Amino acid sequence: EWLKAPVGLVSGNKVRSLIFDQQIDGVHGMVAGTTGSGKSELLLTVVAGLAMRYDPSVVNFILADYKGGSAFDPFKGLPHAVDIVTNLQGLAGARTFTAMKAEMNRRSALLAVTQTKHIVDYRKRNLHQRREPFPFLFVIVDEFAEMVKENPEFKGSLDSITRLGRALGVCLILATQRPAGVVTDQMRSNIKWRICLRVETADDSKELLKRADAAFLPNNIPGRAFLQVGNDNLELMQVARAGGPYDGPLPEFWQQERQDKDSADEVFLSNVLTAIMKRLAEENDDVKPQPKPYPDPLPLRLTLDQTALEGERKPNPLLPLSPAMIAWCDGRGKWPGIDWKKQAMRAEIGLIDNPLEAAQMALQVDLTKGHLMVIGASGMGKTFMLRTLIMALAATHSPEELNVYIMDLGGKGLSVLNELPHVSAPIINSGEDERIQRLLRRAASEIERRRDILSKARADSLFDYNAANPDRIIPAMLIVIDNFAEFRENYEPLLPDLISVIRDGRANGVHFVVTADATGVFTSKLFNLFTERYALKLNDPADYMNIVGRVQGVPQDPGRGFVVRNKQVLEMQIAVPLSLTKEDEEVHKLDDTKKLAQMVERMAHAWAGRPRPSGIDILRKVIPLSTVLPPQARNGVIETILGIEDTNLEPAAFDLQARGPHFVIIGPPLSGKTTTLRTWTLATAALYDPEQVMLVLVDLRQRLFRYGGRQSKHTLAELPHVVATVSTPEEMAQVVANLRVEFETPEEKRQGHPRREVFLIADNYDDFGSAFGRGSILSDLATMANKYGPDGFHAVLCGSSSIMRGQDDFLRRALESRFALGLDSGESANTLGARLRTSTEEFPPGRGYIVRSNRAILMQVATPQDESDATMEEALDRWVERICAKYTTRARWLADLVPELRQEAPMQPVAATLASVAANLAITADELARRAAQAPDVDLKQLEQERAVSAKADENLAKSLEEMEKEAAAASTAAPKPVPVKLSQEEIDRRKAEAEARKRAALSGDSSQSAQATPESATEPRSGD
Repeated sequence: EWLKAPVGLVSGNKVRSLIFDQQIDGVHGMVAGTTGSGKSELLLTVVAGLAMRYDPSVVNFILADYKGGSAFDPFKGLPHAVDIVTNLQGLAGARTFTAMKAEMNRRSALLAVTQTKHIVDYRKRNLHQRREPFPFLFVIVDEFAEMVKENPEFKGSLDSITRLGRALGVCLILATQRPAGVVTDQMRSNIKWRICLRVETADDSKELLKRADAAFLPNNIPGRAFLQVGNDNLELMQVARAGGPYDGPLPEFWQQERQDKDSADEVFLSNVLTAIMKRLAEENDDVKPQPKPYPDPLPLRLTLDQTALEGERKPNPLLPLSPAMIAWCDGRGKWPGIDWKKQAMRAEIGLIDNPLEAAQMALQVDLTKGHLMVIGASGMGKTFMLRTLIMALAATHSPEELNVYIMDLGGKGLSVLNELPHVSAPIINSGEDERIQRLLRRAASEIERRRDILSKARADSLFDYNAANPDRIIPAMLIVIDNFAEFRENYEPLLPDLISVIRDGRANGVHFVVTADATGVFTSKLFNLFTERYALKLNDPADYMNIVGRVQGVPQDPGRGFVVRNKQVLEMQIAVPLSLTKEDEEVHKLDDTKKLAQMVERMAHAWAGRPRPSGIDILRKVIPLSTVLPPQARNGVIETILGIEDTNLEPAAFDLQARGPHFVIIGPPLSGKTTTLRTWTLATAALYDPEQVMLVLVDLRQRLFRYGGRQSKHTLAELPHVVATVSTPEEMAQVVANLRVEFETPEEKRQGHPRREVFLIADNYDDFGSAFGRGSILSDLATMANKYGPDGFHAVLCGSSSIMRGQDDFLRRALESRFALGLDSGESANTLGARLRTSTEEFPPGRGYIVRSNRAILMQVATPQDESDATMEEALDRWVERICAKYTTRARWLADLVPELRQEAPMQPVAATLASVAANLAITADELARRAAQAPDVDLKQLEQERAVSAKADENLAKSLEEMEKEAAAASTAAPKPVPVKLSQEEIDRRKAEAEARKRAALSGDSSQSAQATPESATEPRSGD
């Protein structure tokens, strides 16, 4: 039958009941009344009248107060009340009406399936006992006028209920203080009964009754009202009161409860009725708890280790979001192995609310489907979402199955995860430019490596490969960027690299999750690579359209936002990792971060002693040579370990026989060129026997091998591998002659001496043109570089970038190897053929780019100096002593081993010899420059004077050289036959010493020292570029 409920008395003190039948009083109703008129009491009376007459299986209530007041508090606990809504504002109101629509859709489908006309027909056939429950549902909304004024879109939902509710058993009762202007034509035509208590104005009365009578009701008689059904005449009535004080006998069980609570509060009838009906429902097994027609609203706080509804309308056991996290909390946590087909890189991190289907479901991140982007304003839960996701994955994936790399560019909110065994530590923070670049390079190289493995295995994805190869698992790689806005601002040049690895990463098991505060920080190409998108509260509501589509309202709470599922925009709540108990907060003084740190420590302890993901280290500015050299050389290969490559931070090995055969090093002053050559010399000598390698050290200034002057005990010339040090044309000519013997002598004349690899290591190549350019030395060396390179002759030439402008034949031959090192931030490498973006970054000495066939790789050259060495000179002395002690034999030219093969070097022109002397004397000017660089507080005036004196000395020397050349030329023309002019070595040394002494005396102001100077007393140059 259609329901009815007594509501008051009419004329003749007759009880007036409302019969909720469209043919009698109507299904829907409206109540109006000003403050104190008894409007709320009338609503209580309707609820109480129905609840006393029908059990909860027949009638249910949804009681809503838009203002969030306490009008329906007396019915909390009433078994018929399936929901008491205290907030219909914004998203909450939209959700309620969407859920109501879902419930009406369910009822409509049920009537269609059972072929019944309406709810009464359904119940008459007892289908409610054999099939799904089908109770009448009264939706009572107080203060609805304010609701529709502030949310006009709700009018459509109310109209829909009034139009379709009758057959579905959904009855709508709307109550307001002032109905004027909010009642639609649809409501008027479908709402049949109306009760108007005293109202403020005649217009309010006319809105409901079409007459002004209710405005004149007495204000001292609460509950006095007019009832109108359809267009019938008005009935004056007195509304019954269900919420008034109660002075009758109390139920025995309630008396006991009040005594136990020592309560003396006034008793109201509605409270007594609710208590009695609640007790009856508990004692009657036939009366089952009535489910809500839709799930509860999403909680404001949700955690991985607490339970949540699975999401269907039917009562279900409560299920946890992450059973694995609960196990870790209980001390039962372990990593049994992930199912790569069904579970890998999937994690439940919250709840999704789908009121249209009256369902809630887990918010699952499935990175196998695509990369994830989370957009939200500051403080709205982006970083907590990352914490939750990483911990949810860590609870199910072992560190062998998941490697996590974090760029924490926000407020360091992810630093608590640093010790998690899945995380590459330390976490990358803002400002660590080099580590960010290295992470992207590692990701790119890892994608290439994985692509090759998957291709050979014929696997479509990493997940297919791991499922088929459980003994050769390749871990999934998760790269997290928190606060992408900072990445975009500070690392714009890296965007092409980032886009590349994001585009190619997913199929190869490299996944990205990024957060940002707006979509504007993403380029369109980058934005489109993120197919999974979450939107939290946004500063610009227009951004929602770009991320998820059209939304209703804006979420205000952290972790609350929108996600798209099955083409629907749904509300979600992201969980935090762990719950906090009262004991945690009050006794242990824990907060979310501290509680999470305890879990991280627990997982780290469970993985103790086993490898973690390798860290993203930086290319250090100072790398001791002793830390990069292996214990012994590789068999069959002569390679020099020069430092560390930036790509993978592995030793940079140079095999000139395979990749050269020659090598060129260029760079500006103080870039570390000379140190690089010394490192090359020591690294080669430390690993290979003098019977395998011979070294020729060339430096017209002698600083390469005479590194410390009198302050050092040794020189590099003492190394057993060094067969010659060259600083004059005569010495170079003899080297050329010895090289010719070394590489042109056939096996049968070598008397059993094997051919060795010879490294000609030359510093300050800028001086070669003036020293060797007037004879045949450079052309001879060029011929040998071309002819003997494949047989083991290697030229390692070092100079400034200017040597690339006036290339001689020898340098051109060396450059043909297309193998070089540019020591600076990119300009030198580009001079060598690389195509690097120009940078203003200042590189430390020894840092530069290896250029191989126009491809550039950053590296840092190792230094001979360890932390234990006070000076570079001490370090070099120690290396020389160590290498000399290691080998008992010394390398010798083949011409020395087989004397009959020896060739005398041709005599060099006088001009070349004098140019060599000039190059050596230029050391004094270099020494002044070095002193200025090392002592910035030097007296500049004194330094200028010293330089002026030095320049004068150089001018005098130049004149002397010019006069000597003229004398030599005159002598050659006077002779009947051309006779080469050759000074004895003794004469050269004497003149050199005299010139140096004169210059030194000029600088010191003491000319008396000039005559006493000897070669042994000449000041040795200090090391340095």
